[in-house]
Amino acid sequence: MAVNDAKPQGLVEHLPCVSSNGPVSFSDIVDPSEVATAMILAESSSQLFHEAGVWIPLTQEWVVSSNRLSTSKTGDITKEPLKQRAIMSAIGVNGGSRSLDTLEEQGLIMGNGGTSDGKGGAYICSQGLGTQGGSIWRIHGTPTLQTSELVVKSAPFKYLTKDPIGVVKPDMGLDFNSPNDVVLYKKKWLLFTDPTYGYEQSFRTTRQLDGIIWYASVASSSRRSYPVPFCCCLKSKQQQKRTQIVGALIVDGVVKPNGICLSPDDTTLYVTDTGYVMGNGAVDEMRPRHVLAYDIHLGCSKEAGDKEIVPIVSNPRVIIEFKEEAKGIVPDGIKLDADGNIYIGAGDGVRVYTPDGTFLGTLGVEGGAANICFGGKDLKELVILNETRAIKVQMKKSGVKLT
Repeated sequence: MAVNDAKPQGLVEHLPCVSSNGPVSFSDIVDPSEVATAMILAESSSQLFHEAGVWIPLTQEWVVSSNRLSTSKTGDITKEPLKQRAIMSAIGVNGGSRSLDTLEEQGLIMGNGGTSDGKGGAYICSQGLGTQGGSIWRIHGTPTLQTSELVVKSAPFKYLTKDPIGVVKPDMGLDFNSPNDVVLYKKKWLLFTDPTYGYEQSFRTTRQLDGIIWYASVASSSRRSYPVPFCCCLKSKQQQKRTQIVGALIVDGVVKPNGICLSPDDTTLYVTDTGYVMGNGAVDEMRPRHVLAYDIHLGCSKEAGDKEIVPIVSNPRVIIEFKEEAKGIVPDGIKLDADGNIYIGAGDGVRVYTPDGTFLGTLGVEGGAANICFGGKDLKELVILNETRAIKVQMKKSGVKLT
């Protein structure tokens, strides 16, 4: 397969297989002729096209976040780690991009992964900076895409019950590490990964326990000004109508939770674990680089006093393993199509698997793919974020529509 200018020119197809959806092959996913005519929507000498990739129907754009960029005079992140930023931008379905710089001014700093809010806007992870903890923001789906609100924040609070996981003591506050990716569950819950990459890469100066995946209830529009959240406990009577519920969904079994996604029917949660890669870029062959799947449902949480209905997971299992792949190849961003097929951004391009983890093939991209997102007409246009390029490929399958 010849690949030129980081533009996918062909496919690496695995053998056809029989999945839970019946016989399937990579040619059912994408037409080779469409790959040959893939379009570079935007490109830059800087790594502007890194994460998020959230489709905005109103403006016909994808909202994306950059990789870490230095703001120091020397341009050396390693020497001045607190002088860096991530830039938010929007990429048009027919090409071109525009800056969404006012979002950073409003407080969305070091933006990273994101997901649709189901209402035409986007939820975006803010990784925090220095002593400022991570958070989750909502970008409103307006024509400008330049207004946002804080929806899940790091803040001091007190548990009303005994801390079950040892992240912080009861008299301390919850300081999210560096939220990496987020997904909306049943329109009411945000599920997000929170690795300590920010601390390891020195743009966060504090850290909490690593490997946590959190849930947070979504406040209604009338709750924009809400009291500080709490974790794994009941709401106080005084705050019964206004308090947001925040708790730990997964506390063990994951080293570095990265990408997160749900099956189309909201019954399976997928998480990519990139523990194999250290914050400084070094790799450890003894640590995981795989995709985990969990059954997920709403139920009563013991940590929440058995009175709150919250997301609960069970049956953890590894469904896609990368340990036999070339050095440095890890599963990063993850998305699903409407049939439940799994798309993973990796160092060699976009890898596609059936819902049960059977490998179908790779849409090869020189320089790899950090993340991917469906959008465009009928949600059949896949944008590939290649750090310095955003590439669009026409697919046969549609992405999952969030409404």
